[in-house]
Amino acid sequence: MPINVSLTAICTLLAACGGTETEFLKFGTDGLIRVTVEVPLGGGLGLKQQVLTWNSDGAWTLFEEIGYDGRGGDETTVRSSGLPIAFAADYQAVLHDFNEREGTRLWGLGGEDRECGIGRSRVTFHVRDNPTDSIAEWQRCAGAATSLRGLTTTEVEPDDGAARVVYLAMRTRDRVLGGDFEYAYTGSLPFATVDKGTQTEIEEEQPKLFRSPDGRSAPAEWKRIWNEHRPGSSLPQVDWAAEMVVLATAGARHELGDSIEVRKVLLVGEERNISVEVVQRVPGDYCAPARRDVWPYHIVVTPRWEGSFSFGMRVERVPCGV
Repeated sequence: MPINVSLTAICTLLAACGGTETEFLKFGTDGLIRVTVEVPLGGGLGLKQQVLTWNSDGAWTLFEEIGYDGRGGDETTVRSSGLPIAFAADYQAVLHDFNEREGTRLWGLGGEDRECGIGRSRVTFHVRDNPTDSIAEWQRCAGAATSLRGLTTTEVEPDDGAARVVYLAMRTRDRVLGGDFEYAYTGSLPFATVDKGTQTEIEEEQPKLFRSPDGRSAPAEWKRIWNEHRPGSSLPQVDWAAEMVVLATAGARHELGDSIEVRKVLLVGEERNISVEVVQRVPGDYCAPARRDVWPYHIVVTPRWEGSFSFGMRVERVPCGV
């Protein structure tokens, strides 16, 4: 995850505030670039975070997570495939813009934390230099509450540093992911995990949605399901006037390593009905998982919506050891 350092710490680490320019022109050549975008969701009820880490050898990872009311909902990580060297030259091109290009270099700008509020995303551009074991980091606010995909330099915070930080984040995104990359939680309402695992007594084989009919008490069907799932335990805390619960399950599976995840809670169509995307994660080819019956499930809470409910399920192959 990103490491925050103050401008004072940056100056101390790099001797950049009083030293010669050549001391830091190639900072990060052997190291990494990390871009973090924190996006408020649902008027500040939830948060989506995306962290793109790009090593100087070309290898990269994209970590994404979504949450609601201060609780985690889901997270996923995608890693580069193929030979990392294919991205190494692009890394050095972005590093050149960061270090040397007039109009985009970041040296001399303050790097302190920024509070952006619920109407804007917070963007952090972070560089690590391995030979000196040093880091440098700049943080600014985007022009709107937008994800990594939607970043633009228009209407950013009214200082030159904001446009530079967002521009370098966009350059990193475009060089690594391109324009057609499928991000995990695009368009989703915020949601938080109530319970998740691979062993349950729930007999349902399709996802379900639970809403209180009176906006006060837990639905009878939810009580029944929870008692099957956790016999004798108290019901989870849910504000039924403002929240609803989604159960994702697909019945018995027969290989160790299978799991179920709610990936998106979407409002679709002109009537803004609820569509839940569920992902069944299964071991990839040649992983040789053990034969064992499992009953994967994922239960989440999300802001209440009154539309009709539908779901879609897809299979996602997981590399061995992940």
